[in-house]
Amino acid sequence: MIMFLKKFYAIAECGGTAIQLIVVDPANNWSTEVKAVEAGIDGYWGVGLTASKDGKLYTRQGWTNTVIEIDPSTWTAKTIGLVERHGNQEFSTALAVATGTNNLYVQIRSTSELAYIDVVTGEVTWLNTSVETGYWDGIFAEARFLRGEQMCSDDAGNIYIVDQDNHAIRMVNNTGVSTVIGGMVLALLMVLAKMQNYVLLQDYVWMLMGLCILETHGMLVLEKPSLVVSLIIKF
Repeated sequence: MIMFLKKFYAIAECGGTAIQLIVVDPANNWSTEVKAVEAGIDGYWGVGLTASKDGKLYTRQGWTNTVIEIDPSTWTAKTIGLVERHGNQEFSTALAVATGTNNLYVQIRSTSELAYIDVVTGEVTWLNTSVETGYWDGIFAEARFLRGEQMCSDDAGNIYIVDQDNHAIRMVNNTGVSTVIGGMVLALLMVLAKMQNYVLLQDYVWMLMGLCILETHGMLVLEKPSLVVSLIIKF
């Protein structure tokens, strides 16, 4: 679920040519309505939803990874372009438009591949084409992920990715990938604990499943399986 202009949007997991959107309006007694937006192509929906600063919503068709733009002011949709797979890799549900740009970022869950599509021209740029997974910061060609799940952007245009199996939040900018918090220390603790049959405290397990940037220069992260929401003050 995402929030934009004080409304919450969630996309239903369904097939057909129409995208089913659930809209929650806190200002109107938390009223809920379902909007069906005709996408023009048949597909499996519910695989990622994000908003740009100008109010557009973006999602993708789950079979072909065709990116769709939705305009909530008119409830119309149009096709932006196709982010082609390199084989049978599994795309993450994560999508995020970098603030101040037309670039919609996507990451492949089963590899370290990272790309963005220009939502105006439909042109796709691959930043990382490595099919290897792991944990490594640095330039795009060297960076490695282990199950990227969710994304968001700050006002400077940086992209933040929940690197779930590395127990880390990674930042993507023009120069490459870096770790904001977490990483191999937490992952190593979990491996050692499992080998010794120890049970770690939840704070050290820190399995992430969502994040968003706050206007107050902080970051909210959602942990699982506890569904605890934590606040991280930005660096």
